[in-house]
Amino acid sequence: MTEEPGTPDSTRASDETLSAAANRATIASARVARWSAIIAAVAVVVAAGSAFYSSYLTQQQNNSAQRQELVSLIGDITQGQRASSPTSGNTISSQLLVLGEAEEANIIIGHLSGVSQVEKYLVGAGLQYGQDYQDAQNLFTEAADENTVPRVTADSWRGAAASLYALDSDRGAETDINAAEKANGSPGSLGYTYLFDIPYRAAISDCSTASSEWRKAAQLTQEQHNALAGGNAMTAEENAKAALIHMCKITPAALEKIYISSSSSTQT
Repeated sequence: MTEEPGTPDSTRASDETLSAAANRATIASARVARWSAIIAAVAVVVAAGSAFYSSYLTQQQNNSAQRQELVSLIGDITQGQRASSPTSGNTISSQLLVLGEAEEANIIIGHLSGVSQVEKYLVGAGLQYGQDYQDAQNLFTEAADENTVPRVTADSWRGAAASLYALDSDRGAETDINAAEKANGSPGSLGYTYLFDIPYRAAISDCSTASSEWRKAAQLTQEQHNALAGGNAMTAEENAKAALIHMCKITPAALEKIYISSSSSTQT
């Protein structure tokens, strides 16, 4: 037999060198692929984070703009209500102007968090002034339910009751008046609520309740002469007395005296 010639040593060394180089290339390629994947993943996370914070900052900027717009609208609403006078001849145009601003403010409130009870009450008053009684009632009730400031809570329940009276929902209005009576806890708020409700009860021919509320207010002020004070209380007393005299046909002499201090009050 003839023996096959062997593979030269130089050829084997060359093959081994090529194999080692190939292995190193494979390992390097794997490392490159791994780091490429890691870098790509990090890029995705960074991009997602950037998108999140960009969205957050945009939302904060939008909220800030809406907050500033709401404050501006509320200022216009209250100024518009004060500027109107029954004798000035501009009541209707003032109502329409205030209504537009109040409706815009109400939309902002629906999209903005952290709106205060006072702000909701003031916008509700604007809606009511513009004769949008349903939206006013909804916002007044929302403000009252927060129950943050007792005086504002009582004012909100009275506002909600007035809107319900305008919507011919007398039972609902009575419920809200009862809530207003309990909301503040001060004698002034209670007495003012009695007087506030009298014209509404007289208007629906519930003169029994109206007369009873007058007697309760009179008794309260006779026991505490300073319970009611200021212009709001005086106006409420005048309106209540006129309603009892003209709608319920009660003679002025039959109405017990109600004491109202001339000093301003913060209790209604």
